[in-house]
Amino acid sequence: MIVSFLNFIGYFLVKYVGSKRGILLTAILGGLISSTAVSWIYAARSKESPELSKEYAAGIIIASAIMFPRLAILAYIFNTAILSYLAVPFTILTLICLISAILFIRKNTEVSKTVINLGNPLNVLNALGFGGIYVVILFAVFYGNQFFGESGLYYSALIAGLADTDAITISMAKFGSLEDKLALATNVIITATISNMIVKLGITYFKGSKKAGKLVMLIFGSVVVVGIAYILIQL
Repeated sequence: MIVSFLNFIGYFLVKYVGSKRGILLTAILGGLISSTAVSWIYAARSKESPELSKEYAAGIIIASAIMFPRLAILAYIFNTAILSYLAVPFTILTLICLISAILFIRKNTEVSKTVINLGNPLNVLNALGFGGIYVVILFAVFYGNQFFGESGLYYSALIAGLADTDAITISMAKFGSLEDKLALATNVIITATISNMIVKLGITYFKGSKKAGKLVMLIFGSVVVVGIAYILIQL
């Protein structure tokens, strides 16, 4: 449903607003809903229109950049104290994504002359493919959490991040209601975002154009390294 909705919105934005603006506006909207769905759609689009690989890579990165402040707000709703712990790492990770995406977009001055292949706005097969993989991941998350339990918070975060970062963020925000648990809760949330970034990197690399895959790998790889480094420093 989400994939079809974003495909539909993206189709009209690109057609009537222009390729560059349409791609970016859809990415921003998609980032508020599901950055994983944006990665799935834009990876496929980058293969259909490889000349716009930079723009689609930038869209995937921007959607993921939005994930960090969105999760910070979500965590704040359930635990106001955790925001001060998430502020530094999430700001750093957001800036890495935003700055790189802006550089990718600005470097390609020929995009306005490019005729984009709009394709089918209601690509059912693409939506079903995403839905099928998502269901498999949800099963992995459920049984992984059943197996590890609360004693393996980091393992649970890695598994949960494969499908969704909202649930683990809410759970850890509540878990951090005791002050001595705030640092641990923060690290677990960051771990989930790292896992989620790796999933989106995999989607882009294997489903998208070679150029889009390489660009996203460069940026998301940096995010993963910085995220892991921050966690290790805090331990």
